[in-house]
Amino acid sequence: NGGVSIGPANVAIFASMAILAVAFHARADGNADSVRTEAIAAYDRRDYTVAARGFEQLHALTGDPAARYNAAASWDAANDQPRAADDYEAALGLPGLDARHAELAAARLGLLKRRLGYVMLDKPVGATLRAAHVERRTLPTGLHLLPGTHELVVTFATSIPAADEDAL
Repeated sequence: NGGVSIGPANVAIFASMAILAVAFHARADGNADSVRTEAIAAYDRRDYTVAARGFEQLHALTGDPAARYNAAASWDAANDQPRAADDYEAALGLPGLDARHAELAAARLGLLKRRLGYVMLDKPVGATLRAAHVERRTLPTGLHLLPGTHELVVTFATSIPAADEDAL
């Protein structure tokens, strides 16, 4: 029917989000508390894209791996598989993600990787990438993409864009 089937593993990931969302580092300030509150409220009202962006902003403010995990779960709920995979992968690479949520993230990432492509760009170091859902990411970097054709734009540190596909 074209709908999304949410199995037991997905339900566990989403159900665990409320528990994980409240575990923040002591360095979170008032601004971070406000962002967290807004992100949780967006998730509760099923505005998953807004929630994901809020959790990503919270991670940028606090460095908390729980916020990155929550962003991944929110993108997943929004059915934005490439962003979900990128954030699950990022959360797994951060110190401090508890073992239970690391296991859930790894399992979900494994399922998403079966459906997605992966692009890894490691040179030129320091250049930036724009592609699909990535606005500006410094190389080296990798990203998950839906199957299909995608434009990758690499901008060198000297602001000279890569014009030759072989340079990638």
